[in-house]
Amino acid sequence: MGIFDKAREALGQAAAAVSRETEVFSLQSQLGNLDGELDRVMVEMGKRSRELFRAGQIRDPELEVLIRRVEELEGQMMEARSKVQDAQNRVAAPPPPPAVVVPPPVAVPPVAATGPACPRCGKPLKPDSRFCGECGAKAE
Repeated sequence: MGIFDKAREALGQAAAAVSRETEVFSLQSQLGNLDGELDRVMVEMGKRSRELFRAGQIRDPELEVLIRRVEELEGQMMEARSKVQDAQNRVAAPPPPPAVVVPPPVAVPPVAATGPACPRCGKPLKPDSRFCGECGAKAE
């Protein structure tokens, strides 16, 4: 058997394996769909049984236990939903206002007898100054 024959045989085996895997995947997908549909039908059947039990058309002690449990779970779910709603609606308390920081008073030295002083920093001003040479404040 030549190298091409071996390659052809290997390719054929690989194709058959892929074909089997594809078939298995397809069948598993169908099975999953059928399982989901069965679950939906069972839920509907349970709802209908509950309606008939409440109407007095079905009397079965085991079904009564299951229906009571369903009603208990529904009550718990309503309570949980209410708590979720309350938590979502709860407004966070506003943060406290920031502390007011009052700067210490600026000590302004008294006006020297030699001339006017800056109203902001208290440094002596030249008699004809319009602005303080130290801090730039306007002289009065």
